[in-house]
Amino acid sequence: MRPTHVLTATLGLVAGAAQADESTTQRAPVFDPLWRAEVPIEFDFYVLAQSWQPEFCHGKESQYPGCTAPLEFWRTHFTMHGLWPDLTHGKHPGFCGGAPFDADLIEKALGIQTLLQFWPNVKVSASSPDYPEFWKHEWMRHGTCSGLEQVEYFTSAINIIRNDTLSTPSVIQENVGKSLPADKVRAAYADTPVALKCDHGGVLSQVFSCWGKDAQHRPTARQPCPEHILSEDTCTKGTILIPAFP
Repeated sequence: MRPTHVLTATLGLVAGAAQADESTTQRAPVFDPLWRAEVPIEFDFYVLAQSWQPEFCHGKESQYPGCTAPLEFWRTHFTMHGLWPDLTHGKHPGFCGGAPFDADLIEKALGIQTLLQFWPNVKVSASSPDYPEFWKHEWMRHGTCSGLEQVEYFTSAINIIRNDTLSTPSVIQENVGKSLPADKVRAAYADTPVALKCDHGGVLSQVFSCWGKDAQHRPTARQPCPEHILSEDTCTKGTILIPAFP
């Protein structure tokens, strides 16, 4: 269930939107949760981008409200950045149009606590009406190109990490605050190499993995990333620091 203070903010937005509707001669169209593109966007695979919040928050504790009181899960696990349709060759698709983002629909379907845990927006307070802006950005830029409806898109992405399909490797969970040989970190993904992202060449910040898709464009199993994704690996040093929250 959504925390009371978050729900209050959301209800306020809904009420404001209703008042705005009354002042116009034509209401906005009702959102259809079963919308799909008439012609599904063609793409080859998904990139699953995950963030390491202790590094994202480093030095921003006073700037970003979510960094001042991190959830315990964030201390030892990657969180969602996004699920991005991509091409083996050529520029990845983006901003494909279609259904506008519906925060209320997503929060009701997945539960606000699930979203806060697995797909946080630490830049703003959880009680802020701007909290869903991160999800909106990911949907409008990437999700609209997936051929999935919103609930299926967000659920599919979160399920990859929620159901241990791609759990944060134990070598990372057990060594927060420590430096490890880079080869040891990479070995945790040795079955299907990923692109590790590091700040300053050796401070873990993100990981990019690649996923196949079925005929309905739902993500399936992890697969080898093409060279243009692996080339985004920025962990160039011999050791990798796993940052910790203060």
